[in-house]
Amino acid sequence: MIELYAWLSVHAVAADEDMLAPGIPGRIMEAVQEILRQPDCGIVMQYQNGQPFLQTAFCANHRTAETDAIIGTYSRIAETASGSYGVLYLRDDEDPVYRNAMQVWYFRRGAVTHSIMPEFSPCIPKLEDAGQPEHQKENGMTEKDKAAKGFLYDANYDQELIGLRMRCLKLCRAYNDCMPDETEKLRAIMRQIVPEIGEGFTLMQPFRCDYGSNIRIGRNFYSNYNLVILDAAQVTFGDNVFVAPNCVFTAAGHALDETQRNQGLEIALPITVGNSVWFGANVTVLPGVTIGDNVIIGAGSVVTKDIPSGVIAVGSPCRVMREITEADKRKYPVWED
Repeated sequence: MIELYAWLSVHAVAADEDMLAPGIPGRIMEAVQEILRQPDCGIVMQYQNGQPFLQTAFCANHRTAETDAIIGTYSRIAETASGSYGVLYLRDDEDPVYRNAMQVWYFRRGAVTHSIMPEFSPCIPKLEDAGQPEHQKENGMTEKDKAAKGFLYDANYDQELIGLRMRCLKLCRAYNDCMPDETEKLRAIMRQIVPEIGEGFTLMQPFRCDYGSNIRIGRNFYSNYNLVILDAAQVTFGDNVFVAPNCVFTAAGHALDETQRNQGLEIALPITVGNSVWFGANVTVLPGVTIGDNVIIGAGSVVTKDIPSGVIAVGSPCRVMREITEADKRKYPVWED
């Protein structure tokens, strides 16, 4: 069996060959796109905050030409856009040389470095064994500790955090690959992703999160298709929360300073949602936000600041429109025999 996980933030280098350029020159971007257009490449360019970004994760029973093509594609792009940085992990149980090790390719400033990590794997165990990994704390705080205490932390190169994200990524993949009528299997996998989840929950597929262990969900939670929770910090939902399609709750943010941001430093701020809250479609809730009880967040809103209890709020940025009143009970007709 092989398991592969890779990401690459695509950057160019400025003329002084020191700082990262604010954008990517057309000729470099065209060269990158030409690499991605090669037959059987299978890698699609994504964008995060306008920045080109690649990410790949998959498992297979045997190593194929596709695996080598992915490694070659990441390497060529990293060399072409010489300010790029990222990492690729590969575990191959059938490799006669590296079967008991993790192969790692580091991409940084146009250089590609291959190394071996015999004792570290970012891959999760089988579903039935998917507990939290042990991590020995070194002198001072770990990167995970820094994130929990609200300090800038290394989210991109820290081995413990990479391992936790890979564990969650595979569990989410297993959840999303289930048939929709496999109810018991879906619930069992979700309880592994989010151990602290109340009774009566329904999360429609697909669902994605970063860690799962930082999410707290109350009773009678319902989310429609394509819920994304970036739980770098704790994300808490009360009881009776409804979430419409394509909503994002992101506790993860990047450093404002250019140098810190390009070093991969991030910040994690908790999100708290009260009881009886309804989120319309395509809502985004940003780091550090608290939303009270009995709240309706209108479709398309971007919630940047706290919202009090008992109100309807809408907009980008999201603002309180009015209070919820007794008159709202008569908004829609009720059938009576």
